Amino acid sequence: MQSTIRLERAPRYRWWILVINSLAYLHFFGSNQVIYALNSTIKEAWQLSATQLSLLTAMCLLSFSLSALFSGAFVSRIGNKKTVIIGLVLNVLISLLYPVFGVNYISLMILRFIQGCSGGLIAGSAVSTTALWFPL
Repeated sequence: MQSTIRLERAPRYRWWILVINSLAYLHFFGSNQVIYALNSTIKEAWQLSATQLSLLTAMCLLSFSLSALFSGAFVSRIGNKKTVIIGLVLNVLISLLYPVFGVNYISLMILRFIQGCSGGLIAGSAVSTTALWFPL
């Protein structure tokens, strides 16, 4: 048995939600790029090896991939709107905490991991909303 959700008519505000979801994605991936711009500075200041630097830059995408697997269940439990809001607020907070708590390798790794989880929440909600309201 296959279960599908079909809308008789998509909401009129669906285009605004698509824009908001796109902006949430843009913010996540834009804030993720900050580390890439600072790679050489971080490597020299903390005397990191290439492997350590690669792990630092990949941590966000790793946690993004893992959390995206479970975000569908989270969306089903609390809804799309709340999931995107939680993911976006968490991403903004982590971005603001970089200068304060990202003062060493371990703390920056933790911040990057949490930031990736926030992106997974955004992805789970945005993809399900887009698939429902903009069917092929």
